[in-house]
Amino acid sequence: MSIVSLLIILWSFLLSTIAAFGILTWRNNKSHSRWTALLVNAMILTAAAMILYKYDTLVFHKQTDGIFGNLGITVLLFFIPINSWVTFFLIEVKRKGVSPL
Repeated sequence: MSIVSLLIILWSFLLSTIAAFGILTWRNNKSHSRWTALLVNAMILTAAAMILYKYDTLVFHKQTDGIFGNLGITVLLFFIPINSWVTFFLIEVKRKGVSPL
């Protein structure tokens, strides 16, 4: 996985978490907050995958080294549910006020 993919995944996670927490405090509705997190993750990671594919298909399409290396740019699409699931967990922790440990 390249550093570009890693930065995009972390940026998507950060933005979706901030948006989900904003919706949670504004509306106090867990389902709206979850949908917001999922949609923000899906939009950012899908758009990034399309842009990177158009940018340089040889570099981002087939990488053969490292973890998730054989996925190429599809690693971005692979991380949509992972980022969303972690954000769902953080929403639940914030909503209930329970320590995660």
